[in-house]
Amino acid sequence: MRIRSVISHSAQAVLEGALISFIVVGLIAGSAFAAKGGGGGRTASGVSISVPNGVFGGTTTATVTGGSGEWAHIICMQNGQTALLSWEPTDSTGHASFQLGPTSSWTSGSASCTGQAGHYDNRSRWQTDASTTFSVSG
Repeated sequence: MRIRSVISHSAQAVLEGALISFIVVGLIAGSAFAAKGGGGGRTASGVSISVPNGVFGGTTTATVTGGSGEWAHIICMQNGQTALLSWEPTDSTGHASFQLGPTSSWTSGSASCTGQAGHYDNRSRWQTDASTTFSVSG
C-alpha cells in the first residue's frame, strides 16, 4: 500500500510540474502578443487597445477595436504604489473614458499606467485580450 502511495504522489508531482510549465509558457506567449507603448497593436485574439497620454485630473479615452462587448481597464502606478484602478465597458464605438485622478491614494503628480482591453469569463474572472502603456503627467 505504501509503494502505491509513493507512486501516486510522484505522479501527482509530475503532473503539477507539467501544469505549471504549461501555464508559464502560456503567460510568456500571451505577453509576446500584447500591444505596447500605446500603439494598439493587434493581439492573437484580434483585439487591440490604444490609450493616449493624459494629464492628472483630466480624462483620457481608451479605444478598443476588434472585439465585441469588451471592457477597458486602467492601472496607474505612482512611486511603486497603485494610484488608480478603473474598469469601464466600451460603448458601441469601442470607447471608454477614464478620470485620471484625484483618488484617495493619488492626490497629485505623474503616474505610469497600463491600459487593458478584456472581458469577464463565465466565472467572472478578468481576461486580458490586449494591453498598452501610457503616462499621466503631473
